[in-house]
Amino acid sequence: MPISHLEESSIHYLESGEGKALVILHGLGTNSQSWRQQLGQLDDEFRVIAGDAPGYGESSAGYRSVAFSYQI
Repeated sequence: MPISHLEESSIHYLESGEGKALVILHGLGTNSQSWRQQLGQLDDEFRVIAGDAPGYGESSAGYRSVAFSYQI
């Protein structure tokens, strides 16, 4: 499971498939694992990326503001 390290923070995400990128975000109190079934259903048509927000799942708490970009 990929983790992007950004200065003092890290963002965990699940990634599956190829094609146009489809980024999906979890709700409050959940994490990227809540999208596991959908990744399997969408990854034959899209490159699906499901991240853990700061402080959720395997992402670090991110006590300070973090700006990041992802080249697609």
